[in-house]
Amino acid sequence: LPDGYSGAAMTPDNSNVVAGGTYFGDNFDLNYNLFVSNGTRGANGQDINKDKGLGGRVRFTFQDKYKIGASYYTVQNQESVGRENLVGLDLEAALLDNFLLQAEYVRDLYDNGADRLSYYARLTYRMGRLSPFVMYDHFKDSGDLVWKNGQNRYGVGVSYDVSNNI
Repeated sequence: LPDGYSGAAMTPDNSNVVAGGTYFGDNFDLNYNLFVSNGTRGANGQDINKDKGLGGRVRFTFQDKYKIGASYYTVQNQESVGRENLVGLDLEAALLDNFLLQAEYVRDLYDNGADRLSYYARLTYRMGRLSPFVMYDHFKDSGDLVWKNGQNRYGVGVSYDVSNNI
């Protein structure tokens, strides 16, 4: 997962949310989702086994400035790799007046010992529609010849908000 999911739920595209909700406290909000999916699909789009994927996500928002989330998903894959367990953590913090820090950690573990790891951090300075940023990300796949040692990327850029609604 080289690109971060930026706080979105880690639900697979073939999932059905079975429960979800929000609790509003005085200085914090709590959002949660639980879901079930049809499991792993083959090249033809069909479910490869009878196992269903299960997952959940929880996200705390404190004082509308700090957001901390955690996600989990598990599904039985092909027998060669066994069960897949995907765990994710994310953080978003509004710092000072115009800084935004975003970070994410995702680990994908398999019964056969293979795993994938991805994490990133991004610091953005918001100035109206322009937002310069610096970022770092890492991706590693122990089961892949090219990615087994991992890759680090550093970035500097500027984003532009075309509309306030997007």
